[in-house]
Amino acid sequence: MIRRFPVFATLLVALAVATMIALGVWQISRAYWKDRLIAQYQSAQKAPPIAFPTAPFKGELPLFRWATGNCLRPVAARSIAGENRQGEAGYVHIVQCATGAEGPGMAVELGWSKDPNAKWQWAGGPVTGIIAPDSQQGLRLVAASAP
Repeated sequence: MIRRFPVFATLLVALAVATMIALGVWQISRAYWKDRLIAQYQSAQKAPPIAFPTAPFKGELPLFRWATGNCLRPVAARSIAGENRQGEAGYVHIVQCATGAEGPGMAVELGWSKDPNAKWQWAGGPVTGIIAPDSQQGLRLVAASAP
């Protein structure tokens, strides 16, 4: 009895091998991209502070760079799940600030607590910190110290 050549199984294995090779190439290119991103963020931390961008930013975002901004007055607040520097779970408190008539305002991360409804007393003012990504505003200023 003559055995037939397993065409379907051979095609399936060839497709799986091609997929694995493509995924490996993709992971290598992704590793190079990540290395460039890390180098960019490390150089941003050493760069001189900038004014916090309140207008839409053109080009690459200045993530993880020191900046200063001026919150004229808090207009809204929100809490999101996060961790403190010691790795404890809790809530990050973010305030939306009015910055004047020129733009959409800015988001300022005031601090962290275990209570999502923690009360804070801050009427606004100058704030210095590091620029971080924000899901709602695009960018937020993580205050270096609690205002």
